[in-house]
Amino acid sequence: IQFYQYYNEKPQSKFGLPMVLSLSALRMKNYDMSGLDSIRSQPYFIVGKTLMTQKNGFHPSGIPIKSITRDSLVFSSFYDTYVFLRVPDSLKGNRSIDFANRYFILNNDTIHFTENEMFQRNAPNEKPKWLHASYHVFDMGGFQFLADGFGNIVVLKYQQDTINFYLLGMDTIAEIPFIEVQP
Repeated sequence: IQFYQYYNEKPQSKFGLPMVLSLSALRMKNYDMSGLDSIRSQPYFIVGKTLMTQKNGFHPSGIPIKSITRDSLVFSSFYDTYVFLRVPDSLKGNRSIDFANRYFILNNDTIHFTENEMFQRNAPNEKPKWLHASYHVFDMGGFQFLADGFGNIVVLKYQQDTINFYLLGMDTIAEIPFIEVQP
């Protein structure tokens, strides 16, 4: 089961960035953008209302579970509440997407991808004219995600020769076509 972290008005994790969490057969994986290309995997088990993990094989630590349903997982700590929502199975991809050396249009902005960086050209009346960030595409549980250095994680999916971005919110999923153009 893949979950994405939704947080309204507060940082999405202790790093202030979104997180993707995958739970399967007593193994937990997470991608938290603390460093691009950072999928961590560790065993877990549930005791009562606590998700227990072991870091480096030592010292189990517990994360209090506030609620768990088929479509959500809510952790509550002394300081914050973290809401994870299930990524719909309909967003699973069937082919890998390579962005290197390609140009796309997204919401009237041009984005150029290199091997590990993206350059976004804003609309003519916006400043600055170019934004620059690193990016990472990763697969988790049959889904393909793109994390960018601006603090976003989106689901990617090919549909009839178009790459769509899916922004996952609390109550909505926004589908944004990503149109490839020639330089």
